[in-house]
Amino acid sequence: MNLTNPYKHDFINLFNEIAPDKRRHTVFQDFVEMASYSLHNAFIWRKEFEDAYLSIAQRYKAEDLISMSKLLALTIVGLQHSPEDFLGDIYISLKFGESQRGQSFTPFTLASLMAKMTLLGIDAIVKDNGFLSVSEPACGAGCMAIAQALAFQQSGYDLETQFFIQCVDIDPVATAMCFIQLTVMGVPAEVLTGNSLTLEFSKVMRTANYYRHNWKQRLNTTKTKR
Repeated sequence: MNLTNPYKHDFINLFNEIAPDKRRHTVFQDFVEMASYSLHNAFIWRKEFEDAYLSIAQRYKAEDLISMSKLLALTIVGLQHSPEDFLGDIYISLKFGESQRGQSFTPFTLASLMAKMTLLGIDAIVKDNGFLSVSEPACGAGCMAIAQALAFQQSGYDLETQFFIQCVDIDPVATAMCFIQLTVMGVPAEVLTGNSLTLEFSKVMRTANYYRHNWKQRLNTTKTKR
């Protein structure tokens, strides 16, 4: 876990002040769910997300909701300061992974190394398709997805128009974190909550740049060619 980013400390300090009468994991889950819904609906509005947001929000005082909006702001500037698994590091530092499912998140330095190795030889794929499409069947908070996106960008390609990733995880807290981070970083992505083996999903969210660059049509066109 890397807490050298100063915005992570600011996040944790503010988070611990919110709704002290509630379980910490519950507050964190409520924050990431509301943040993901607000980011999604700012670009593509969906009633079910609005209803879910309001259902959560009514359980908190006005001042707590204001603090949660500041948490999202800290997440945004934190990712701008240092593109990495910002929320995943915070999640683990708060020991939520241990208390929930024994979750362990990949250190970002290791994820970056793995990403560079897995993206070797992508030139031919990008030349043939016009873009690279990858999948993360157990994405967690998005550590590996972020590392792959950054490695792709560092290879000289355009992230918004030449890279797409589909992320899946059974944990709704993980997919909410993943969606927030990929949206903030401008990564075209589809984030699914559900089982990557049975292909049963309870929620589908797509980032702003997925819609902005018409990735649905582009992906379908590539499938048709095959």
